[in-house]
Amino acid sequence: MIFKNINFKKEEITNIEDLILILRDIKESLIKENQHYKNENGSFDGIFFRGQSGTWDLLPGLFREGEYIKNEIRLYEEILMNNPDKFKDSLTTFEKITIMQHYGLPTRLLDWTTNALVALFFAVNKDDDEDAEYFLLDAKSLNENASVGPKSDKNLFADINIKIRLECVLNQKSLYDILFDPYYNFVNGLENKTKNMLEETQKLKTPIAAYSKKTNERLKLQSGAFTIHGSEIEIEKESIKPKPYSYYNLKNTEFVKIFKIKKENKKSIKEELTNIGISNSSLFHELEYQCRGLIEKIYSPK
Repeated sequence: MIFKNINFKKEEITNIEDLILILRDIKESLIKENQHYKNENGSFDGIFFRGQSGTWDLLPGLFREGEYIKNEIRLYEEILMNNPDKFKDSLTTFEKITIMQHYGLPTRLLDWTTNALVALFFAVNKDDDEDAEYFLLDAKSLNENASVGPKSDKNLFADINIKIRLECVLNQKSLYDILFDPYYNFVNGLENKTKNMLEETQKLKTPIAAYSKKTNERLKLQSGAFTIHGSEIEIEKESIKPKPYSYYNLKNTEFVKIFKIKKENKKSIKEELTNIGISNSSLFHELEYQCRGLIEKIYSPK
């Protein structure tokens, strides 16, 4: 685990400089341990970032409301049926799910980014009266420790009827087919697990981290990445019951490091980010956000 051996000089972010110090701590630790720390575009290899304007759990939208998960099949069926122009046959299953996520449908995806400053922006973007949180995810270690089991394992993703219907809705591909799609790039780590092993499993028991193909402008601008969350269930005497949602929460795992951002520092951090070109208008090219960014620029109190 990357973060376990790092003595961070900062546990709270009060400005951009604090974040730079945190990133420097990571870099120095990885160099000291002779670990590769940069990918081809210069960002940290295998580390994802996420900012939240509040202190809620690290759960995908599908798990945040009890009724969403119960109606997962219906959500997918209706959005695909009613919007065929948005979901071409040439798109992979994972690409279709990222489009659903983009337009606000609750999915099994949790948004992350490979850009540390973008994550900081999302932590401070809302001018509310609530402390924010900033997360680092050791995505590589998460995948190296991905929990998958054989078909004989009693902990299944879902009952067989739901599994079959999901495959029919999503181009007859299982989640593991999605993960090994040629357009799907794994964070290093899960590559060491063979496809044959995965084909013998039912579904994900623990989240897996992944980069996505940048299918829309927003994903490109925000350096989008995701964790994909399964739904392990327990089988007891012919009955099936889901694990509590807290089971899928990444927040208190060894793969995540959390930094606090106090509510009184949000505004000044946001102003710092705006000064270096990180704002609503730079991260969202939709007209709605361009207008919002313009209003903030002209009318925000100095």
